[in-house]
Amino acid sequence: MSGAGGGATRTSSLTFEQDATVADAGLPAQSNFGAAISGMTYALRSSAGVLSTASKVVGTTLTLSGAWSINTAIAPASLLILGGFTSTISGDITTSASQTYNGPVLLGANVLLSGTGIAFNSTVNSSGVARSLAASSAGLTRFAGVVGGANPLQSLTTNAGGTTRRGGPIT
Repeated sequence: MSGAGGGATRTSSLTFEQDATVADAGLPAQSNFGAAISGMTYALRSSAGVLSTASKVVGTTLTLSGAWSINTAIAPASLLILGGFTSTISGDITTSASQTYNGPVLLGANVLLSGTGIAFNSTVNSSGVARSLAASSAGLTRFAGVVGGANPLQSLTTNAGGTTRRGGPIT
């Protein structure tokens, strides 16, 4: 596509939706857009999915729907995981804005999360082996549900300079 000045334009948002499990190898690469994906609004909707390639989501406003496994360190601008499914986090997540986890979260590895605000609106548990969670936010880090109730965490560290609130017990 060409604009009035002859320059290329690209979409500002992309929704990728399928009924089967999404593997990030099947997601569009930056080269498919002709420009950096950073700054795009990127929604991935599926019954389940796996993120293992950080470059597929770097700098995006990322929304995940379904049971996702994040198996590598990622750095989207922001992250929203919709509720209704359990997501497994096994890689560090760094955002320049907020992170919101609306469904249950399992820690598949020791994890560091950092952003301007971090909200867990359901439970947080280790996935079998006790795992460490460090949540660093200059703003609010909120745990609305039980933390470690089904599978305890090895350790929980929160908020460099921010505020932590909890709505349920931490075990």
